[in-house]
Amino acid sequence: MGGQKKPETGSRPAVEKDSLELSPEAKALNQLIREAAEPLMREGLVQDLKSRLRAGTYQVPVEALAAKIAEEILSAKR
Repeated sequence: MGGQKKPETGSRPAVEKDSLELSPEAKALNQLIREAAEPLMREGLVQDLKSRLRAGTYQVPVEALAAKIAEEILSAKR
């Protein structure tokens, strides 16, 4: 019984810490996940448009709509 030594508290061996390195793809995926969890920056614009649609005060910008349609048609033909 007297032959057992108590471990010394002040002289513990150094413990190696685990480490992990993420690939660039994993880092990009992690960034996308964080961004998806955040509210959209255009949320205010969407809410404004919804309110104007409900109130019947939203006016379609006809010239901008026509220009966008023409742009889409021309880019589809290329």
